Amino acid sequence: MLHSYHRRGIGSALLGMGVHSLIENGCRIIELGVEVKNEKALSLYKKFGFCEVESQTEIVFAIK
Repeated sequence: MLHSYHRRGIGSALLGMGVHSLIENGCRIIELGVEVKNEKALSLYKKFGFCEVESQTEIVFAIK
């Protein structure tokens, strides 16, 4: 996303729609990967209920 569009809720809206759609369609586990240093993404995913299930140079989050 272009820096000028950061902090406008766009990422939250997109993630929310994606998670909602997956759950509506029967998905029971949602996983994603993110670099450990990407603190903004880590914060966003945690806000949506993702929890850390594996940690190395990247963190894999899941909603179960």
